[in-house]
Parts: sequence; C-alpha cells; structure tokens
Amino acid sequence: MMRRRVVRVFIAVAVALVVGANVLISLTGCSAISSGTITRKEYRPAYETSVLTCGAYGKYGCTLWIPIPEHEPASYRLDIRNGDKSGWVDVDQTTYDQEKVGDWWGGRS
Repeated sequence: MMRRRVVRVFIAVAVALVVGANVLISLTGCSAISSGTITRKEYRPAYETSVLTCGAYGKYGCTLWIPIPEHEPASYRLDIRNGDKSGWVDVDQTTYDQEKVGDWWGGRS
C-alpha cells in the first residue's frame, strides 16, 4: 500500500516536471520579432541544481525527501530591435561568437 503511494507521488512529480519544462520552453524559446539590429548579447553559463521532492508520506507528512538533480545547459541570446519592436532570439555558441552588437539579425522587414 505504502509502496503504491510512493510510486503515484513519484509519477505525479515527474509528470509535473515534464509539463512545467514544456511550458517554460514554449514561453522562452524566442520572441515574436525575427529580425532587427542586435542591441545586446547575453550569455548564461551552464549550472547544476536540485529540486527536493517527497518520496514517502507518513502520518505527519513527508518522511523522505529525495533530491532530483537538474542540469541547465549554457544559453546564448541576442536581443534585437526593429523600429518600435524589440525581442530576442536564442542562438548556438558559434552564432553568438560570430555576431556583434550593432549587426543586423535576420531578414529585412
């Protein structure tokens, strides 16, 4: 009985993490603007973190906390402006290194 509860909790947490990650990816992938002058370059180094999740519940709540490690890779972003519109685009390291602030990004609009 207790084992089933632990499995259910673990599955619920795993599903919540996957759904949350998909929402974040869809919201942070890039902005609506696709071309413009590069106004800033932003680099964020890779990092490791962990999230605590409850692995077993007892009479008074959680009795076993399990750390779940998460790795966030390095990210490279170019902020762009085209007239009164501004936004950003996520790029790979090679593109990030090649582009300079003041360069034009994307097609002309």
